[in-house]
Amino acid sequence: ILNVACSFPDTSNMVSFSTTNLSVIVENGIPLKYNLSQNYPNPFNPSTKISFDLINGGQSTLIVYNLLGKKINTLINVSLNAGHHSIEWNGLDYNGQSVASGVYFYELRSGDFIAKKKMLLLR
Repeated sequence: ILNVACSFPDTSNMVSFSTTNLSVIVENGIPLKYNLSQNYPNPFNPSTKISFDLINGGQSTLIVYNLLGKKINTLINVSLNAGHHSIEWNGLDYNGQSVASGVYFYELRSGDFIAKKKMLLLR
């Protein structure tokens, strides 16, 4: 770098980059570990997207609970293939009624894998 005004090398603005190898998270399109992602957007209104990765296919459930632990809605209860999956929750309960603003939990179960996250609905 040449400082034009003073005609000498200017090293005050030098930047150095280094890289490291990132671990492989997908092999042949199949995730290498189970993962339940944070919903997006969060907080949300009126709907939110929940994504997850399965390393094995099989029976999977994704259930939404309220703060008291009551089941609000079952979003998934089917056999799924291994891979990346996403589902949108529209903020409705089992009866198709809009749920109130508040904290909700979602739980993914697939084989021996169980994961929970919380989300915030603001109406």
